This record gives sequence, structure tokens and C-alpha cells, in this order.
Amino acid sequence: MPTIGETLAGRFRIDASLGAGGMASVFRARDLRLDRDVAIKVLAPNLAVDPILSERFDREARALAAISHPNVVAIYDVEPGDPATGREPFFVMELCSGGSLANRVNRAGGRLPPNDLVPIVAAVAGGLDALHEAGLVHRDVKPHNVLLASDRARLGDLGLARPGDAAEWDGLTTTGAAIGTLAYIAPERLAGGSATAAGDVWSLGAMTYQSLTGQLPRPAATVAELVDRRLEPPLPPSSVDPSLGTAFDRPLLAALDAEPSARPSALAFAGLLVGALGKWSRDEGGGAHPVTPAARPVAPAGAVPPAVIAAAAPADPGATTALHPLPPPVRRGRDGDRPTSNRWPIAVGALAGLLAALVIVGILLSNRGAALGPSGSAAAGGSPSVVASASPSPSLSPSPSPTATPPPTPTPDAFADARARLADVRTAIEAAKGGDGLKGKEANTLFALANDVDQAIRARDESKAGSAADRLLAQVRKDISERRVTGARASRLLDAAQALRDAIPSS
Repeated sequence: MPTIGETLAGRFRIDASLGAGGMASVFRARDLRLDRDVAIKVLAPNLAVDPILSERFDREARALAAISHPNVVAIYDVEPGDPATGREPFFVMELCSGGSLANRVNRAGGRLPPNDLVPIVAAVAGGLDALHEAGLVHRDVKPHNVLLASDRARLGDLGLARPGDAAEWDGLTTTGAAIGTLAYIAPERLAGGSATAAGDVWSLGAMTYQSLTGQLPRPAATVAELVDRRLEPPLPPSSVDPSLGTAFDRPLLAALDAEPSARPSALAFAGLLVGALGKWSRDEGGGAHPVTPAARPVAPAGAVPPAVIAAAAPADPGATTALHPLPPPVRRGRDGDRPTSNRWPIAVGALAGLLAALVIVGILLSNRGAALGPSGSAAAGGSPSVVASASPSPSLSPSPSPTATPPPTPTPDAFADARARLADVRTAIEAAKGGDGLKGKEANTLFALANDVDQAIRARDESKAGSAADRLLAQVRKDISERRVTGARASRLLDAAQALRDAIPSS
């Protein structure tokens, strides 16, 4: 394994470690020839001596390099390594400095609002669709493998991708082994079935469900329980978090269907999510949760062609989506000049969400056309432009009310600090895993206790939140006293757990 300061292949200087998994480690490096920062993934030394695993690692790089898509991480170089001399194989890829979706969700307290999450998932779905079109299956879609940069989200870590020829690729995998993170693996794969594009869609749905609600679609304490419950339908997102409304129930339950043939494709799932975001923006979040600038995708050059607008049409004719016109913001009384209600701020917030949703679909289909080449339908040119006016008609402008009431003073959120401290705890648990730190089961126990705190905070129950935080703190102290985690990682974990307990409000 390379060390900090070492130069690989006479060109790539290792500058820092970015993380390590069971199969490989990732480093930040400097390409001395092209003078740019890159990421380098190096196969673990104990696996590099295995010719089958080395071959699979090499196939990963080559499979990834064959895809040219803005939402799939780019491969720059591949070094096969030499088992005889102990030189581990590695490949060089673009550096995504924004961390992973898992990092972002943890920093946000365990979940993201829809207007932040949907653009990320829709972009990743576009990259996944490009893989599937090329006859590849990812097999490890999860928040940790969604890499973020300033301009877009990218799907990475295709260590489990394979060509469509199952016989050729599965010969490189131990028979019966379920490779991937169990919580995000489709039911048919838990039963020993083959990996398919539909399985990737289930994983994408599970990732979205968790990032949106803060809860996995099939929570389980053990592997045996996970397998036993694999066919149970998940709770609708609206029942886990009522603030989401019902807009996201249909897309997520479709992607998480136990029957693979009933699931939508990756791109169709993205379209359903975009439609759901439009409905949520209007019905649930249009006024109180406008789309933030950071969540708005950057539109490509040129206007959105009519084909993209048609592709964004709702699958459910009864659903309200971005394609339905907004109602007039003002209803006037019989005297014709005094509004009986003023819905203009809500309409503006909803319009921002709906336009952002429309742009996402346009980008997705545009990217797909670029990935498929000139023959792809989305790449066809010559479509007339569609330009949306940003200025409302003067006839729609609301009349000012002569007796305007000042808005009420917002009530401070007593749990705001606790939510921030909970995010710190989850990050500390993640950092305490691996090596001589917490084992998987021990970390999962702490994550489960943190989830108990989260549920109590959402219910705004100070007593239950305090009790749950006490249990978490007691378990952290026990893990440290039994030396399951030591050193700086133990100190960070204990400080985070204590800060969370101190942040729980008490009447």
C-alpha cells in the first residue's frame, strides 16, 4: 500500500488518504505530468495477490472507462500492478472534492429536503441509465458511492459492475456470494439471484428512501432478519415522515417493488421523482420550502426541446406536476378589485420548484443523448425552443391589501442544536469504524441508538430524546471502556455523544 509522499508510476504523488474499504483504499494524489489533483484507488495488498480479485479490479476500471457520461466518475489511467513484486494494481480517476452523499446526509442530520435530494438522485439515475444502456450493472448503488462536486453528482465505485454477459463476469465472483452493502441490496439478490439493472433501481430507491426519510426501507438488526423480511413492502414515505406528503410514495414504492419486472427503469424512476418534486413543491413545500440556489441544477446551453417536456408528463393523469399550469394567484371578490386571498408567494415558490424539476428532466435526457451518441433520440437537434417568461402578466399582480398584517415572529426550534449534534455523532461513529476501531455490528448498534434519538427529536418529545441520548452515551462509554475503540477516535465519539446529550432541551 502506498504511503503519503510516495510517487506511483513516476507520475502520481500521494498527498492524503481519502478512505478505505474492504477491497481498496482511495488517496488524493497530484498528477505531476498534467499538474492536477486526482483520486487513486489501490487494491488492498491482501487481495492483490489473488489473481481473480485483481482481474475483477482491472475489469472495474475498464468498464468505468468505457462510459462517457457527466454523472459517472471519469477514469484517467489504469495500472495493472505486479503480484510477483508486490506492486498493487491501481487506477486514477477524477477527484470529487465534495465528499459523498452519505457525508452530506450525515452532516444534515440524517436526511435531506426533497429540493436538495431529488436533483442529486436524478443526476445519478442518468449515469446509472448510461451504464445499463452499455450492458453494465453497478451492483453497489448506495450513498457512499454517490460522489459530489461543485458542478454535479457522479456515480462512482463500480467495483461490482459487470458486462451483460453474466457467465463471463460471474466467473470472477465467488459462487453464491452477495457482494455489496446488504441494506441496499435488492430482495432477489439476497435470495441468491443474479444482479440486474432492476436490482440497481431497487438500490437507488433504497438510497433515496433513506436520504429522504432518515430510515431504511427495511430496517433490520441482523443479516438473518434482513433476509427474512426481504419481501415485506416498505412503509410509504408519507407514513414515516408526514411532512413529505404523499407525492413521493408512488415513485419510491415502485422502485422498491419486490418484483423486479414491476420496477421502473433508472431514467423512468428519475422522471417519477421529478414529477413528485413538482407536486410536493406546490402542495407541501412551495411556500415554506422554496428551492434553494444550491439545489437548482445548471441548465445546459440552449432551450429545453418539446421532446423533453413530453418526457416529463406525469404517468398518473390525476397527479399534479410541473406540467400543469399554476392557478391564478389572486381570486377577486365581486367588487373586482379586492382580493379575497393572496396566494402569490406560494405560487412563486411552487413555480421555482416546478421549473427546477423541468430543467432536471431536460438535463437527464440531454445527457443520455450525449452518452448514446448521435443515434440517441435525446441527442436529435433541430427542435424548436421553449422559452418561459420570468415576468408575470400585469393582470396577475395582486392588489396590495390596505390592512396588511405583519408576519408572525418565527418560533425558535428548540431541537435545532440537538439535530446538529446528532449529525456530529453519526459522523463520529462512521469515523470510528474499521481497523482497530468499531466492528460493523458495534457501529450498527450505535447507529440504531442514534436513530432512536432522531425519532424522538422528530416527535419533539424531550423526555424520550433525553432517554435515548442517555442510552447512546452509555453505550459509547461501554465501547470505550472495553477498548472497542481507542485513541483520538474514541475521544471524538465520546465528545460528540456528550454534546448531543447536553443539547437535548428540557422543560
